[in-house]
Amino acid sequence: MKKTSKNYLKFSRPVPGHGFVAPHFSSGAFRFVRMAGKLYLRFVEGVSSIALKNEDFLIDAFHEFYSGEKRLILAFRHSSKMDASVLLYTLTKLLGKSARRRKSPFPSIPHVIFLYGKDVLNWAGKAAVWFFPRLGNIPVVNGESNRDGLTLLRTEMREGRFPIALAPEGQVSYHMHHCFPISSGTASLAKWGLESGKDVTIFPIVIGYRYADDYEQFVRKVMDRWENETGITLEPEVSSPDASNIDGMPPALRPQIHIHNLLIEATHRTLLLLEEFYHLPENLDPQQKEQKNLGQRFALVCEAALAAAESLIGIKPQGNWLDRVFHIRYKGMSNLYPESFNPQDLAPAPRSITDFRSMEARIYIHHSQIVDVLEYFYPGYIQPPCEPERYCEYALNLLDVINRLKGGDINSRYNPGKIKAYVYAGEPVSAGKFFTDDGNSGNGTQKKAQSTLLEEIHAALEHMSRDLIVP
Repeated sequence: MKKTSKNYLKFSRPVPGHGFVAPHFSSGAFRFVRMAGKLYLRFVEGVSSIALKNEDFLIDAFHEFYSGEKRLILAFRHSSKMDASVLLYTLTKLLGKSARRRKSPFPSIPHVIFLYGKDVLNWAGKAAVWFFPRLGNIPVVNGESNRDGLTLLRTEMREGRFPIALAPEGQVSYHMHHCFPISSGTASLAKWGLESGKDVTIFPIVIGYRYADDYEQFVRKVMDRWENETGITLEPEVSSPDASNIDGMPPALRPQIHIHNLLIEATHRTLLLLEEFYHLPENLDPQQKEQKNLGQRFALVCEAALAAAESLIGIKPQGNWLDRVFHIRYKGMSNLYPESFNPQDLAPAPRSITDFRSMEARIYIHHSQIVDVLEYFYPGYIQPPCEPERYCEYALNLLDVINRLKGGDINSRYNPGKIKAYVYAGEPVSAGKFFTDDGNSGNGTQKKAQSTLLEEIHAALEHMSRDLIVP
């Protein structure tokens, strides 16, 4: 195979950042997005079709919102870059059709306000800079002060102009059959909504993706790309400890065992590349490394990558891995896209210093991008027997690790195209069960009420993810 020559590592000079961009909803922009949504999904995101499942609960929740009876928060699993676009199309196109079929049409076309990372507009392109604010979307900052965004969110929850859609996991987690820990922001939003005197419905949503009808063929094609990028030839039948047990497996399970062994072998080889890159651990040979627990090896690489980035910045580690990824990302964005920055105002020496800071930022963001996908890896996700989509996801994630090692990010992640999306609506959770009407705790302390609410939301999302059926 011909090897790719694309180079992701770029050392660009800093440019002025957009800062906080306040939302200003435009009905014209909304109409355009509705008209162009299907084309965008097909030709940009590679999504060929979308189906809405279990929509009755969701239709009822929107009717309660439009009647002014309740406020509404849509808490969606964020397992893929495509989720927000898929959900927006589902709500603005498919949900209304389902309501009309049920002979209970909405008074207006459904629309929601999405929360997105404040830094997104610096790198997502001119179209995002124009559309995001005009769709009413609100920029937020994970784990750091964001007074402007929080003030807007509190106002929106009190006034109830539109429902709010957010990803409780905080960012893309790359696994549709498992929900990772969720942040406290959902409970805070619910509490602010209760300050209006209305109950708040939190609606769990999961999105499943079918990447191919033949998962074996799909995984092998993705692994062919992995081999092309790494220069490594996989031989799972020789090196896998499970290979000798295949003959004793039921015939229907044998294809899964073969694919599982292939992916586990690729996992070992990917970790060896990363361990060599980060010099971990230097006193073990490759065979000893492969015998070491995979979870421990993932943890060591993540820790080494984060420590390398934090050392360059000159900061101490604070919080869990995700917190540290966000700290590194925001520090890097502040050097790549400084606010209130006019390069023409700088003399040559100060301008060179900003250029150097920008070059450094590319390096430590590179380390954090590796952890961004690697921190969610666990090989138990593909333990046979399991849903075929798990193997497809895992293969794509392994290829993405190589993409990140080369200096790429989520935008340069391989997209196979012709993806089928399935949006599942769950049973709503009422915030009123945990708080009184004014947003204070009904039973026990406010902190306990918020924690219990988050536990129920996470349990709902985890149950739906684990039992997710992709037709």
